[in-house]
Amino acid sequence: MELQLSTALCPPGQKLSPGPSVRLAVKDTGQGIPLEEHSTLFESFIQGKHKRSGSGLGLHLSRRIVEAHEGSISVLSRVGEGSTFTVTLPSH
Repeated sequence: MELQLSTALCPPGQKLSPGPSVRLAVKDTGQGIPLEEHSTLFESFIQGKHKRSGSGLGLHLSRRIVEAHEGSISVLSRVGEGSTFTVTLPSH
C-alpha cells in the first residue's frame, strides 16, 4: 500500500469550491476493480463480485463523510493493477 498527501488548488468546475485543498491518495496492489463496477462502487449495499465478505457500506459511508466535509472521493483502478482512491478536501 502506498499513501500520498499533497496540497493543491482545486480547479473551477469540480464539486469542490475553487481554492486550496488537501489531497490524500491511497494506492494498493490488489486485484483491481472491474470497470463495470466503478459506476456503483460508492452506492449503499453494493458488494463487488470479489466473493469476499462485507456489507457493501464501507465506500458508501466514506463518500458520505467526505461529501459532508465538502470534499470528493474518486477511484482509479484496473484489473490486475490495483486501485487508487483519492480524497480531496477543501483546506478552509
